Amino acid sequence: EDIDRLEVKVIGGNVELTRKQTAYEGNGLVIELTAKEQTRFYLHHEKYGDSNEVMLNLEGNKEYSLKAHLNLLMSIAVATNVIGADVYLDKNYKGVTDENGLLTIEEVSSGKHLIMIKHGMIIDEREVEVSSSRISFRLTITDPATAATSATAPATSATTATTASATSVSSVNAAPDALPQIEMVFVKGGTFTMGATPEQGKAACGDEKPAHSVTVSDFYIGKYEVSQAQWEAVMGENPSHYKGENRPVESVSWNDIQEFIEKLNAKTGKKYRLPTEAEWEYAARGGDQSKGYKYSGSNNIDEVAWYGDNSASRTTHIVGQKQPNELGLYDMSGNVWECCSDWYWSKYYKNALSDNPTGPATGSGRVLRGGGYSNYASSCRVSTRFFSGPSDRFLSCGFRLVCQP
Repeated sequence: EDIDRLEVKVIGGNVELTRKQTAYEGNGLVIELTAKEQTRFYLHHEKYGDSNEVMLNLEGNKEYSLKAHLNLLMSIAVATNVIGADVYLDKNYKGVTDENGLLTIEEVSSGKHLIMIKHGMIIDEREVEVSSSRISFRLTITDPATAATSATAPATSATTATTASATSVSSVNAAPDALPQIEMVFVKGGTFTMGATPEQGKAACGDEKPAHSVTVSDFYIGKYEVSQAQWEAVMGENPSHYKGENRPVESVSWNDIQEFIEKLNAKTGKKYRLPTEAEWEYAARGGDQSKGYKYSGSNNIDEVAWYGDNSASRTTHIVGQKQPNELGLYDMSGNVWECCSDWYWSKYYKNALSDNPTGPATGSGRVLRGGGYSNYASSCRVSTRFFSGPSDRFLSCGFRLVCQP
């Protein structure tokens, strides 16, 4: 009965399904088609979805064999703890969550899909991979403002479920004077080679040379890039273009960041600051646990970074979604460029200090590191250097904090 519902969708040329056969080859269904020369088409089935596109280039009275793969359509179960959250599949609106915080998206083909949830200022997204062995996905989105009052969504499906937690990596108390919780990672000081080391390859630019030995002292560094929620808790407003409580704050200048740090230190009594360029690169390389990767945490950039080739719609992403580096630090490659405290000078490395360097005394721009969501992979290497004016604001520029022991 499945075979009777098979349709042929013609893209170019002309094709006719002349006979349906019930014979199988392995896992494939054998059918016969007749077509004119250079016909492009795909097969559609209401249960199994669309096949790959097929092209027939017929010559004379020859017999051809082709393969078209059909995918079983499945569902994605989205569970939140809020009512009325907007749900999107691959940027297409699918509806709102019901009184139990649930929405099921039907007829989803196998492969990778992007699920996005919007509720007020909360925007969360997750990439899931649907396959025949993973039929239903439960995507839990936690809104810190409503978690205490909203009911937890119950399990509703008897199908196989895979849980993908999307709870906040940082939370802000709803009280007016609340302070952001900034998770820090201890970095044991040490000596490393800074700049165009061999694994950086031909992509290394002149301002990364010469590679030179540098020693840094112990410090703490933010596990994540500073989020929009953390910025707003201190500054009372959110200047970011790509809104999302747990996305990195962006569209802030180096001067804006100094004001943020001043207010944060006044509220907390701590001594937060921006990392020096040397501290940033030492941490990005994995500190004393470094494995010598080209990017922060891997030689495969897709494992650790949001950059131009994998960043959907060229936008920032929630912090902490890729793999961490050797120290447990996230997004040091990609997502947003990160401001450092140093002035930038392209030839500074030639006579750079070796112990806790802080950069040249003056300059026209401040150092940026790590690359961003819209950049090529080469810009996301651990030794890549860039800069911006102290008052410049860009959609792809943010920061992370350091603090002395």
